[in-house]
Amino acid sequence: MFMQYNNNELSIEIGGPMRAIIPHKYFYKSAKWVRKLKITENDELGFWERSGYSNTAEPWKNDRYSDY
Repeated sequence: MFMQYNNNELSIEIGGPMRAIIPHKYFYKSAKWVRKLKITENDELGFWERSGYSNTAEPWKNDRYSDY
């Protein structure tokens, strides 16, 4: 199944054919281009989290940046 926007399939420029949208989190937790999926038992910091952004990223708690 391809994601759609305004009844059109997503183009590659805006993340098609599929984007990962993480609801209720700052948008850096979502992925525009999904190239692979890695499932782990333990949490691993991603690119933005290693660069100082929060790992939990809860906007209602103003949790944008990491404490460490």
